Amino acid sequence: MSKSESQFKIRKATNEDIDILAIFSLAVIKEGDGVSIPSEHVKPGIEAVLKDESKGFYLVATADDNSDPIGCLMVTFEWSDVNNGFYWWIQSVYVDPKWRRKGVYSALHNRIIKLAKSTANVTRIKLYVHETNITAQTTYMAQGMKEAPHKIFEFYL
Repeated sequence: MSKSESQFKIRKATNEDIDILAIFSLAVIKEGDGVSIPSEHVKPGIEAVLKDESKGFYLVATADDNSDPIGCLMVTFEWSDVNNGFYWWIQSVYVDPKWRRKGVYSALHNRIIKLAKSTANVTRIKLYVHETNITAQTTYMAQGMKEAPHKIFEFYL
């Protein structure tokens, strides 16, 4: 029997979570791109967010108050001049494979919705997902998210 999302504990990440956030980040990269990189590559970026809330924040999910994180996500901010408000971008989503399809992401997502609704000037919550990751897309749509009509382009520096 899977745990209901109300049984998961969702909290903001702290400096004590850096190592597990790095492990989760590396797993996202490995699963999504098939690439392995050293943890030293991702830790500075995680530390930067934890030290400077203007960059964003991480949420972690645990099975109970005393357990290790089983999932996480990061939120970053984008100002929209058109909507005169912020878009919150969900990034770095990871749920331990043993805990997938048990409501962990739903619990994280619902907390983001609650936080966004209680924060002034947040107008949308967005995320990007790899076009071949159908499982994730299905999960996001089940949370009420809709596919946007925009494509993302990037330029590497």
